[in-house]
Amino acid sequence: MTDNRLVIFDMDGVLIDSEKFYMKSEQRVVESFGKKASIRDFRKYCGMTQTNIWSGIKSDFDLPKSVDELKVQGKESLEYLFETEPVELISGVLETLKGLKEGNVPMAVASSTGKKLILEHLTQLGIKDYFSLIKSAEEVGASKPNPKIFLETAKEFGVTPDKCLVVEDSTNGILAAKHADMYCLAFSNPEYDPIDQSKADKITDDLRVLTPKFVEMVLV
Repeated sequence: MTDNRLVIFDMDGVLIDSEKFYMKSEQRVVESFGKKASIRDFRKYCGMTQTNIWSGIKSDFDLPKSVDELKVQGKESLEYLFETEPVELISGVLETLKGLKEGNVPMAVASSTGKKLILEHLTQLGIKDYFSLIKSAEEVGASKPNPKIFLETAKEFGVTPDKCLVVEDSTNGILAAKHADMYCLAFSNPEYDPIDQSKADKITDDLRVLTPKFVEMVLV
């Protein structure tokens, strides 16, 4: 396969099973104010930057602290969970990455998570070297569903949007990919409540469908 195609992965909920950590940490913060919350209340925030997440949560639960204060509290809660509970790869990820690498398919990561944490997770789980480029939303100054992170990733890699396949799980991430005019494969994790993935070009619960042949078929 020629290198004029690019597969761009979101990280949380696509490569690593980390969405539960974010939702649990957000629930802990909200409950610290005496509010009742279910972990399901926070599913809609998946794929957003921390600023957008806490702005929404502050409004939804009428929290007394500022967004910046909530971000700090949320970060502390999240770090505690990451330190005390194991983070694992999503099922099928390693086989998928190995298959794409063997097929000479270039890969990148474009995530709303901070760059430092992206690098820590990918390094600890032994998959960082599969990716030629790693981009964080904090570097582009825009949060999904804004397509900027995907467009900047493609531009930096030197490919056009129509030659990019994005793997996402969140509604906002899928919208960002489609706003960028890129093909979007949505991963639906059977372990979580379903969310709106209707704008994706294809939905799968098994990442191993993403083979070099699949990439070549959809990115004509």
